[in-house]
Amino acid sequence: MHKWKLFKKSAALVLSSAVIASGVPVTAMASEAEVFSDVSEETQGETAQEEGENEDQESVSQGQPEVGEADIQSEEPEESDAEAIQEEVAEISAEEIQQEEEPQIQEDTEEAFGDGEAFMAEAGEVLQDASEITVAGVKYLWSMQPAEGYTQIGTTGVYVKVADGQTALNGKLYGTTTLSYSEFYAGDTTQESYDAITSATTSKNQIFANEDSTEVTSSGYQIQGVKNVSVAVDAETYVDAQALKAASKLPREGVYTEAADITLNEAPSQETGQYKTLNTDGTYSATKFDVKATVTDASAQIQAPSIWGDYMLVVKEAGTKYLRNSRQDDFAVGGNTLGVILETASGKKVGLRHTYEIWVQPYELAFSAGSGLIGEKISKVTYITPDGSYIYEFRDKAPLVKKQPEAGMKVQAAFVKENTTQVKVDDLDKYENPKVSVYYTTGSGHGKKTTYVVDHAVAENGVVTFESSVARAGDEIYTVMISSDNYVDMTKNITLTGQPITVSNVSYYWVKGAVDGYTQIPGTDIYYKVANGHQALTGTLYGTASLSYEEFYAGDATSRKYDSVTSATTRKSTVFGNADVQNLTENGYEIAGVKKVNVATDAKTYVEAQILSEAGELPESGVYTEAAGITLGRTPTVEPGQYKTLNTDGTYSATKFNVKATVTDAEATLKTSSRWGDYEIDVKETSTKYLRNTKSDSDFAVNSGIQGMILETTDGGKYGMRHMNEMWLKVYKVAFAKDTGLEGKTVNKITYIMADGAYVYEFADGIYVKPQATEEMAVSPEFTDSTHVKLANLDKYKNPKVSVFYTTGVGHASETTYLVQDAVTTDGVVALDSTVARPENETYTVRVSSDGHADVSVQLVYGTIAFKENSGVLYIGSSRQLEATGENCKDVTYASDNETVASVDENGKVTAKAAGTAVITATSAAGKTAQYKLTVKTPSVKLNASAKTLYVKGSPATVTLKATTAGVTGKVTYTSSKPSVAAVAANGKVTAKAAGTAVITAKCGNYKATCKITVKKPTVKASASAKTVFVGGTSQIKVEKTGVSGKVTYTSSNKSVAVVSAGGKVTAKKAGTATITVKCGSYKATCRITVKKGSLKITSKTAVSVKAKKTTAIKAAATSKAKITYKSSNTKVATVSSKGVVKGVKKGKAVIYVSSNGITKKVTVTVK
Repeated sequence: MHKWKLFKKSAALVLSSAVIASGVPVTAMASEAEVFSDVSEETQGETAQEEGENEDQESVSQGQPEVGEADIQSEEPEESDAEAIQEEVAEISAEEIQQEEEPQIQEDTEEAFGDGEAFMAEAGEVLQDASEITVAGVKYLWSMQPAEGYTQIGTTGVYVKVADGQTALNGKLYGTTTLSYSEFYAGDTTQESYDAITSATTSKNQIFANEDSTEVTSSGYQIQGVKNVSVAVDAETYVDAQALKAASKLPREGVYTEAADITLNEAPSQETGQYKTLNTDGTYSATKFDVKATVTDASAQIQAPSIWGDYMLVVKEAGTKYLRNSRQDDFAVGGNTLGVILETASGKKVGLRHTYEIWVQPYELAFSAGSGLIGEKISKVTYITPDGSYIYEFRDKAPLVKKQPEAGMKVQAAFVKENTTQVKVDDLDKYENPKVSVYYTTGSGHGKKTTYVVDHAVAENGVVTFESSVARAGDEIYTVMISSDNYVDMTKNITLTGQPITVSNVSYYWVKGAVDGYTQIPGTDIYYKVANGHQALTGTLYGTASLSYEEFYAGDATSRKYDSVTSATTRKSTVFGNADVQNLTENGYEIAGVKKVNVATDAKTYVEAQILSEAGELPESGVYTEAAGITLGRTPTVEPGQYKTLNTDGTYSATKFNVKATVTDAEATLKTSSRWGDYEIDVKETSTKYLRNTKSDSDFAVNSGIQGMILETTDGGKYGMRHMNEMWLKVYKVAFAKDTGLEGKTVNKITYIMADGAYVYEFADGIYVKPQATEEMAVSPEFTDSTHVKLANLDKYKNPKVSVFYTTGVGHASETTYLVQDAVTTDGVVALDSTVARPENETYTVRVSSDGHADVSVQLVYGTIAFKENSGVLYIGSSRQLEATGENCKDVTYASDNETVASVDENGKVTAKAAGTAVITATSAAGKTAQYKLTVKTPSVKLNASAKTLYVKGSPATVTLKATTAGVTGKVTYTSSKPSVAAVAANGKVTAKAAGTAVITAKCGNYKATCKITVKKPTVKASASAKTVFVGGTSQIKVEKTGVSGKVTYTSSNKSVAVVSAGGKVTAKKAGTATITVKCGSYKATCRITVKKGSLKITSKTAVSVKAKKTTAIKAAATSKAKITYKSSNTKVATVSSKGVVKGVKKGKAVIYVSSNGITKKVTVTVK
């Protein structure tokens, strides 16, 4: 949406003043009021803030950009219907628009609208008093307070209802509005190439009935959109928008802002044939087209290049006559054109803009190479008018958009040497099917005629020959054109004898290529000579030029920091008569240099530069480029009093100054706390009155026509100053930044440079520029409590004094209130005067002044802020209301550093989203912050066991599961997947029912936990360490109990065969079998024991002799490979091993007992 309507009313008054002063007819200036229209809401605030600057510096009309000669030159063809209008505008010279009375206009305007805040405040009061609006004949009431029957509009605090006895509007309403191109073409095109810039002039903005001229450019007005577009809007939305507008509560953007700009039709409920619909999100839908005609017998061709753009589509009608092509008769499509859509065979749809692409003769549509159409065939053109659309389809005759030449590709053509009828063209191999034409034009407008001396011929070895029967051009200037299948037509002008150019009433002829009697311009193929009867210019010529600051101060200043940026605004560019406005920034116009500077140039160099410019061969830089930019004076051979000289290398010499006055009794003071820069020097005159210090230029020699200013220091340094950044309309003030190189130096001279001379001010005592404090000297002020401020690093300053203050009002109405002024601190702390009224926003400036450094000023805001708790835990899906409070804790905003974990709304309500941590930061309007660390966990339900085994009627037969919850509220319920196996009670007690498995689930809310229950039958199992035992042997019964508890008992079925102890030990008595029964509770198990009678034989001697320390072996055999044991009755006489090896120890006798299967045998051993 265009925001330019905010100041439209005041802009009109300024415009009317400008019209009276300039003498320009109102009809020619009417739409120029739109130049004031592109003022955003942000700009309002800046404008109000700068009222003090306006009072201190100068009243400025921001809607009057500089008009240069280039701005008033037209490139329009005479056959264009816009020519008449354009010529009227072009005939108004820059001098006529900017009369000498302009400063008075600015001053009058400032008096009428100087206080922008008061103007808006007064308007606001009128709006606040309103409580009734009428929409389409229906009355509505609105209020800023809730009341019975009123409905609040969203969360705006504005309430509305239909008046008693009225019927509320519903459905859709229809009207018109102004749309940007993006909005206008929304839904109708496939790309947003609405602003493709071509070479088209923007001077014809007034000829379209529906264009929206909102921005001034160096060439005129830039058309940014379409007005009077038919749109549809929801009735309730429209009513709400009007109520918000009346209550001054209209948001900056969105559906209400868009709706508020719609002007309803006389019959707003009646649907129009063609319109766009305003969507609920503030965007616009695709157009509901009302197709008036579809033309299929028209043809189209593409001209490239075109004087209007890189390409121009020319539509030729056959059986229809809709497109305006003359100044007579009425046409359906003409100056009423809202827009045009080009559609390609591949499906691309590109919207075109007025003046850049759409022309008053709508059969001509220009577009640039950057519009995305290269390589496409244009199959359809849709002309959009307020009454409907007209579609032209070309089908199989769709013209192709050929490629632009590659980088560095250009026509290389010239007359064949010493031949006047042949032209040589080089590099034709780059083109597909190239054809060469050579032609010249005569006449202009409808009388313009093109004569081909070579018409689309195939070159032989690059050479084409003139048709002898065709008359040659009188001035022998021709255009060579290459046509091909792959590239657009490419042209180059060549000349044989050349049309003369005139420099200071002296004519010169020029040609390309060597010709007898002509002089070559060094480094080029251009030759020239003075016309017969004329005397070549010699010596030095004088004129004026626009110079960058570097060029302007060349040779005069030793520092090149002309672009140092301070806090100065760039809005007042037009108030300086000699400032060169070159760049448009978001804040206004940026002054990039100085214009109308007196310069001197070598006459021969100047002539050659003009010839190169005429031939299109001017280099990008150098002496010729600089010379071509010089405008000669009326008496170019008369030396002015003050000027710079253009050197042969393209640079400028030091200025030849014409010193008008040298002042030695002026006083100067340095401020190191300035609104305009880091430093400010104020010069106060005593006996002279040269420096402008009021709103009038005429009373002062040094005024808004100032070209420059040089500050000199005692060490020989010279520093050039810039307009706006450092020089001010009250020229006795000069502000500059800390990085200009002047820190620590003493300024002893200031030279003010006017166009006709210089004014020098000398200061015997000098002005010492204190250095800035370093980063290590940061004072970092902070409130220790509401009445004390502590500063750091004051020990690094010499004799520091501290002030704490705040400023209200602007300009001359500003007022500074000190809570402490130039105080000496105690341990770095100053106490504030508690009796002084404090500002509502508690915002202060802390300034440290010292003997050795520039003042240090730091913004400080008093306030405290804190959360009741510094941290907390939330579970996913839950919320918590946080609140940060403190002193001067207003308009608190909240933010989360991890939105994926936790989000926080504008009121401090935190919502947990995912497990993790997030820091919630609360920030007050005072800039104070507090942090709350939030840990987000996943809600859970847990059981005290994940798996259990139970036994039917065994032990354990039951288990009680206990559930614990985290981040979940509500009752825990228990369920069993198989109640027939395991049943669970409401308290979590699980009872085994039958063998099998079941899953017990504990659930709370959406969260649950499970436990696997395995149910088994109780069992008792018995096993013997030896199932077969020989008489006298033993076996141990091992019992395994599962799900059974209690005492185990053992019994033998045949105690004569085997007996069993209470511990389960079985002893074999005699051969036979016995069953050992194990019983535990009601469960038992058996184990069969077989007892066999064993045998043992001594196979060696039963009486043996052995010497001491000698051995002998006892051999024995037992049944069933039973184990045989050996034992000595007297180990002091003889020992025996487990293998039966007897070893004599000492003389004597011993008995070796051999046992197995309950049988024992004796062997007598005699040791000798």
